[in-house]
Amino acid sequence: MLESPRFPPRRESSPSVSASPMSFEIHSANPVVKAIIEGVAPRPAQVAAARGILPLPENEMLEVLVAFATSADNELAEHAAATLSAHDPSVIAESTRSSETAPSVLQFLASDANQPQAVHQSVITNVNTPPDALL
Repeated sequence: MLESPRFPPRRESSPSVSASPMSFEIHSANPVVKAIIEGVAPRPAQVAAARGILPLPENEMLEVLVAFATSADNELAEHAAATLSAHDPSVIAESTRSSETAPSVLQFLASDANQPQAVHQSVITNVNTPPDALL
């Protein structure tokens, strides 16, 4: 399987491993988002989230997608990467202007050279963007 140049490499694991990135800090206070990212939610809910079809606010959906795109769970990572790639850049740019955007999302998007200028401008000007994301 070829890695997408758009997303950082993932660690390999079996698709049955739950997605709970050890270094991923969950920003959302939504218990549904926490359960999905921590792998406590049922597998069908995790897969639906990775495909972007759970009814979550945009900032929370981006947080879930970034958590999964960088996770060791290949199935969730592949679905999340595809969902992020197909996501409307203007919606991402609008979401990244919000003070509610998770720092992990801002960090991820800052490192994605394939994002359009509007997304990078929103990331750069967001007060929640971690300083090391801008180096």
